Amino acid sequence: MQENVLSREIEGLEGHVKKYRETAEHLKLLPATAKRANGIDYDIRLNLDATSPEEMQPLDLKGFIKSALIELRESSGAKTREAQKERLSLQEQLADVEELLARKKEEYVTHEETLAKLDAQYKMEKQRVDDEVNDIVKEADQTEQKVQGIRSQVYFPLM
Repeated sequence: MQENVLSREIEGLEGHVKKYRETAEHLKLLPATAKRANGIDYDIRLNLDATSPEEMQPLDLKGFIKSALIELRESSGAKTREAQKERLSLQEQLADVEELLARKKEEYVTHEETLAKLDAQYKMEKQRVDDEVNDIVKEADQTEQKVQGIRSQVYFPLM
């Protein structure tokens, strides 16, 4: 009977160790070469052939693993806070850039409208000047024809 109780307790302990290992692997703490392990071996190894509880798990869980995990948590917390500061700074920069972009778009639209008005004025003025030049050229041609007509009348009677 005592053997059944001990067997169940060992199975329960093995279940806890298995869950610990799964969690440690998920957190990238196992194996010792894992990303967040920093070379520390966080694995718990049970010696089922041990004759005493101390021999069953010789690693000082509270002294070694717990303190290493607390240090890792503090380090991760500092990194997280730094990353959050960086994120906020980048969000502020993004907001500033978006605001600047919106202003530049407004300026662009305004410049496009001004350009369209100036282009329309230019075309109207060019057409007016072209018409005026054409009228002057036509008038000059008519004057030239009159001068030719007068010359022909003046020179032909003398001959």
